[in-house]
Amino acid sequence: MRSHILRAALLAAAAFTPALVHAESAPSGAAAPGGLARRAFLGASFQPTGVVIDVRPEGTGEAAGLKAGDKVVKIGNTAIKASAEIAPALRAVRAGQDLKITVEREGKTVELAAPAKPQPAETVPGGAAEYGAVTAPGGYMLRTITTVPTGASAQSPRPAVLFIQGLMCQSVDNPLLPTPSPDVQILHQLTEAGLVTMRVDKPGMGDSLGPPCGDIDFETELAGYKVGLDALMSRPDVDKSRVYVLGHSMGGVMAPVMAAGRSDIRGLVVYGTVNVTWMEYVLDNARRQARLQGMNDADITRYLQRLARVQAQMLLEKKTFEQIFTANPELRFQEPMMDGVRQYGRHVTFFHQLQDVNLDEAWSKVNTRTLAVHGEYDWVVPDDAHTAIARIVSNGRPGRGESLTIPAMDHAFTTHESLIDSLSAVGQGQRSRAMTDAILAWMKADGRS
Repeated sequence: MRSHILRAALLAAAAFTPALVHAESAPSGAAAPGGLARRAFLGASFQPTGVVIDVRPEGTGEAAGLKAGDKVVKIGNTAIKASAEIAPALRAVRAGQDLKITVEREGKTVELAAPAKPQPAETVPGGAAEYGAVTAPGGYMLRTITTVPTGASAQSPRPAVLFIQGLMCQSVDNPLLPTPSPDVQILHQLTEAGLVTMRVDKPGMGDSLGPPCGDIDFETELAGYKVGLDALMSRPDVDKSRVYVLGHSMGGVMAPVMAAGRSDIRGLVVYGTVNVTWMEYVLDNARRQARLQGMNDADITRYLQRLARVQAQMLLEKKTFEQIFTANPELRFQEPMMDGVRQYGRHVTFFHQLQDVNLDEAWSKVNTRTLAVHGEYDWVVPDDAHTAIARIVSNGRPGRGESLTIPAMDHAFTTHESLIDSLSAVGQGQRSRAMTDAILAWMKADGRS
């Protein structure tokens, strides 16, 4: 039994964001919105080896003289061996700074350079994207992206939604995608319906500064969303009595922790999330997915016995994987998204703190209406977490918590013909407005949306 079962689960637990392949258009606007400079826009697509396929008009690459057929070997002083290394290297270059590119061209080494142009802004139907920033408790700036409907103003304030993304270290700022990712599409649809929405990029992701996302813990990430919520509530075009939080996957874990005891949040909406300890979730999820993949029960149990030993030492004894495997070499296994101190790209301290969160208690302290939503074909989370959340929130407060299942929807807001179809194509099914419509209908029923 291999560890790919759990890896697949946690990969899918992230908000789905397709990989950026190339730049589609040239940037415009200020280089340093909100006091935080945009990262560089190269404007080229590549073969896996780093050879340029094409160069798009008006990008930094064109200005520097980059050509199809060039093989990029350095960005600044960073050596490039594969195209996957180009985007991380570009993150160190901000709009307005000199971007230096070393290429191999027809057997010769050529040095190219040009002032970096900024990443473009999102196109938002019925509105616009504003790029701002908030300062995290650690003193560094985090990128905020606020989508504002046409006509919103201090004289016409609108309801607003803070979106909290999933587990993985992925940016919520991807304006170069041919179509928005399913989660961002929902935010755009809410903006078309007249709502302001805000996203906060994690430390070290997108334009955000601070430590690498893979090194931060649960509390550090949560703190960024808290300052984002305060910034959203302070906007003059936002109706402060109608501010909601939408949490997806891990964002649905953070939402009740952030909201517990607060009276200024109008409502919570969570999708594809859990209400149990992380240890319980990991084991339950591994068994559920193993069965879906057709593995026999004896092999599943053997795998879970080993997995439980590893996770218990990491989550309960607060050890690193290197400490665990050094002391217990028989437990070591190959996992492409695990190193001595990280699991699925996140530092073990993130999971140490997550394990100690009492989610049922957090939900019991939520003082606002809550809608917990589950996708029928969401195999990443248990089938009953959403009903459990609604029950806990409603305890002693009838009607405060509601639950809903959206037919055929997977963990990443797309729909499929069957559960089996969704196993290998999470986030790649048919686009659907069902989640957006559910949110809007729930808000309308509130009487204040």
